Amino acid sequence: MTTATEPRPTDAALGTTQFGSHLLQLVGEPFLFLRRSYGDELVLHFGERLLGPVRRTKHGEFRYEHGTHSLHLRGSFWVVKAGDAVFAATTADEVVKSLGEPSRRGDVVTEASITVGARVTAVIPFPVDRAAVQGIGVKVDLSDGSSVVVIPTPDEPPESLPEGTTVDETADWELHTPRGALQIGPGRKWHFDPRPRG
Repeated sequence: MTTATEPRPTDAALGTTQFGSHLLQLVGEPFLFLRRSYGDELVLHFGERLLGPVRRTKHGEFRYEHGTHSLHLRGSFWVVKAGDAVFAATTADEVVKSLGEPSRRGDVVTEASITVGARVTAVIPFPVDRAAVQGIGVKVDLSDGSSVVVIPTPDEPPESLPEGTTVDETADWELHTPRGALQIGPGRKWHFDPRPRG
């Protein structure tokens, strides 16, 4: 089994059986909601709705809710097409222009009209080979006609750091399921951490 400490390169066709089987876990799952997470990361939640433990804050009690499956769009450019609206992480890419005029970035959480309960019909990985970026993108199609396209972006050089300091690599995107987390990138590598989400 591939673990988080053993990154695996993918072939140009992205046709490895193990890689594909991890992605197929999302097919058939119903869409629940999307939200922004830390670092302005967009997270799409699917599957069964779960509630975390009760936490007390200065504003009262709080319970984090999430889906059994979630797609985390981390170090990537993303486009969410829902109905006639297109939302994007940036407006500078040709992909956005081909899909239509995007709304403001901040609108996606409150205005994207992906139908709650729409089922994932396809999860299609594809190689990305652009200037300064070689990676793995993914397109997720839903039964209501909505789609999400994720395209890796170039790594930003780290700020001036003391010599010998190591910097953790951020995955381009991640798929969390009850079986574990599939982490894609940076570059054309992936690894699967079999620990269930806690």
